[in-house]
Amino acid sequence: MRFAQTLADAGDPINFAMNAKMNRPIHFTQVLNDLVVPNAAVKGAASATQDYVGATGFLSGNTALAKTMSFSTKNEIDITSFNSQNLTGSNTWVQFNQGGHGSLLDPTSNAAVTTEMQCQSASFFATAGAVVQVGCSKP
Repeated sequence: MRFAQTLADAGDPINFAMNAKMNRPIHFTQVLNDLVVPNAAVKGAASATQDYVGATGFLSGNTALAKTMSFSTKNEIDITSFNSQNLTGSNTWVQFNQGGHGSLLDPTSNAAVTTEMQCQSASFFATAGAVVQVGCSKP
């Protein structure tokens, strides 16, 4: 088990977080209560809906990854009611309150979230990371 953990640790994204933002713009997308990659450490079985542990591992979950990458503000998106806006700067952190882990490519859990994620990604790539257009999926 120790050998397996040693192999897995080397590829853990947290090991590359500090340098990642320095080399390229990043659009960090997160889904609240993601059951595949939890937002933070939880006690018990893997379920992002459980209570938080009293002493969570600082480096556990994608919220810790975003903070290690020095993202200071997450932009929360509630797909049922949000305003169109442009997020500027080379690094953005967006948290969707609906959707699932695969929502970027799979509309099964919420088609509106998939459309919005794809629109945001397209605007990010079209501007070389300078702008993430929020609300581009709205009619």
